[in-house]
Order: sequence, then C-alpha cells, then structure tokens
Amino acid sequence: MNTYEIDAVIVTYNPDKKLLFENISAVQNQVNKVVIVDNGSDNFKSWENEFNSTNIVLKHLNKNMGIAYAQNFGIKYAKHENVSWVLTLDQDTVLPKSYVEELLETGLSDDIGILSGRFVDRSFKMKENFIDDIEKVKDIISSGNLVNIRAWQKVGGFDNQLFIDYVDFDFNYKLQRAGYNIYRVNNVTYDHEIGEGVSESRYKTFIGLKNKYIFDHSYIRLYYINRNRIIVRSRYPEFGSPYKMIIREIINLREIFLFKPSRLKKFIFSIKGIGEGICYLLTRRFNHGIN
Repeated sequence: MNTYEIDAVIVTYNPDKKLLFENISAVQNQVNKVVIVDNGSDNFKSWENEFNSTNIVLKHLNKNMGIAYAQNFGIKYAKHENVSWVLTLDQDTVLPKSYVEELLETGLSDDIGILSGRFVDRSFKMKENFIDDIEKVKDIISSGNLVNIRAWQKVGGFDNQLFIDYVDFDFNYKLQRAGYNIYRVNNVTYDHEIGEGVSESRYKTFIGLKNKYIFDHSYIRLYYINRNRIIVRSRYPEFGSPYKMIIREIINLREIFLFKPSRLKKFIFSIKGIGEGICYLLTRRFNHGIN
C-alpha cells in the first residue's frame, strides 16, 4: 500500500462484467478504496452483489447522468473520505499491478493537476518512441489519471453539461489556465480501448485514410464528439483554433462511410453536433464581444 491517501473512481455504464472485474481486481490493492459510480446501467442487477470487499463502495445513479457528473460524484465522495488524490478509471481500463506505485516514484507536488501513465489501445498496438520518460502534456484522456483533488475543486471539477466526450480535455485546459501542470509517465503503461477500430480496406485507401487509426462510435457518441470538440476549443482557443476544428470535423465526415450501419443516422447526428458546436462558438463570441 502506498503512503498517499488515494481512492479510485470507476464510472460504469452497461459494463462488460468480465472486464470490469479485471479492472477492479487490478486496482483494489493499489488504493484505499474503489468507488464505483454506476450511471444507470441496464445490467446493474446482474453484478451489483458480486463485490464483497470492504474497500469497494458501489454508488448507483438512477439514470445515465454522463461521465462528467459521475466522475464529480465519485471525487466528491473521495474528498469526504479525506483523500488528497483520486485515480480516475473507465470501466474497461486494466492497470498493471504496480501502476500507482510506479507513478508515485516520480513524485507528487501541489503544482501537479494530473499525473498519468500512457495508455496502449488493446485494439491497435501503436509503436511510439518518446524522448522523455516524464513528459509535460497539454491534454490526456481521463482514464488512468491521478487527479489532485485540491486542483479539481479549484477549477470547479468536470463540466456536467458536456456529458461525455471531450470532458477530459476541457478539464485539462481548465487546470492549465489555473496554473497546474499535467504530466505523462511514458514508461508506465496500461491497457485501454478508445473504440471499435476500423479495418484497412480499398475504400479506406481510396479516400486517403490508409494506415490512419479510425474508431467507430454510436450515433450518440458522434453527436457529442463533434459538438464538444468545437465547444471546448471555443472556450480555450490557446490550445487550438475552433475554426480549424470545425474544418477538421467536416473533413472527418468521410470516415462515417467506413463505419458500421446505420451510417446515415451517424452522419445526421454528426452534422447536428457540428451545427450546435458552431452555434455555441458564435453565441460565445457575440456575448463576449470577441473579434
């Protein structure tokens, strides 16, 4: 057991039970408590009674409130337990047994908002070379993060209105605006899955996407992805132009033709997300008098 007061928060929504149990088994001896916040899963009753460890706490929300709300809920619980850091995990993330210990070897300080390892997608084993073992980064996915609870509180936590996608990057940018740093320890890795990968094909090559990592998502996810990327870039233009993001999202619509059905529905909801993101950008600029 490490010398820091650390709880883990796992957000679940209709989880794969086998993978969830692997997740919990891997992390529960690395932290004080594992707080599972279930976002109104349909299969909740099939696994709710299968945990009998004293350091596992299960909190069930009556409906899907979104990843941001659930993460805030879990961190608030951890804060009341007087821990100073919390490990945030997706339901399908599986950590190595010494993950937390290895991260802590790099040291924690008050100026750190997030300390994380590097995820390896179990669908795509990407070959990456890093110059530094410890790298200061601008953005990082939320799973596998050691989050400074004091920093989380100072910036107002995760934005519930974003619901799911880009919640992590919005939080990253808020932390940095408030003077906190984000570090990734590149030689400490863990298994995670971004989404269902799209295989190589002649059509994928034809539209200029050969060897590009592309992930299929549901139409609801595509709506939030397209909307929230523009919203977050509108809030924090110093981390990337919202106008370039709009162009990128429009160009990326061609990827939908590589996805599984229903492609038309996915296309429509992607357009809807882009449209609402643009409306947010224009309203924000008008209200704030931004040129």
